[in-house]
Amino acid sequence: MMIVVSIIAALSGMGYGILTSTRNRARIQGTRMLVHAVATAINVYSTRTWTVSAPDPSDPTGPRLERLGHLWDMNEPPGGGPNLMQGDGILDGLPGAAAGPTCDGPFWDELIKSGYGGFVAMNPNVPLRKEQMNAQRQVVDAWRHPLHIAFSVKTYGADGFGVWSLGPDGQDGTLDDITSWSGANNE
Repeated sequence: MMIVVSIIAALSGMGYGILTSTRNRARIQGTRMLVHAVATAINVYSTRTWTVSAPDPSDPTGPRLERLGHLWDMNEPPGGGPNLMQGDGILDGLPGAAAGPTCDGPFWDELIKSGYGGFVAMNPNVPLRKEQMNAQRQVVDAWRHPLHIAFSVKTYGADGFGVWSLGPDGQDGTLDDITSWSGANNE
């Protein structure tokens, strides 16, 4: 009887391991498809930048200034600063004056007034499921981490940008990151 119970326990353990492995592979494959869908949507979007004409924050009565930012990453960097549309390296969600339960942020007030709506609002044809967005309308991977974005022709090739997931470990720059550009570990 003990031998039979031991064999059943061993078989159950093996089945659980196979199920966990299959679930992990499905999450990785789903995130890979999501990252590539987002990158494709960015590639076919008609422009890559957003311009805001606004008063100079240091001289509100002076002439209006044109400020240019990379679409999809225009919220203020941590700690703010003079580069109002520099970005934080995370694909933009729903713009808000401050980060909160339903808004990504902080975003410059003039940018919000200009009609900028973040990635999801401005790409309604990207087929996203409810579980692929958080409450702030940021696109998230299978582990609920927002997707990252950066801009550099030198790093990301002719597209000039890269989109990636932090992967299962949730750490940036590790071997399990799932990226939109070639030469990375996308297995």
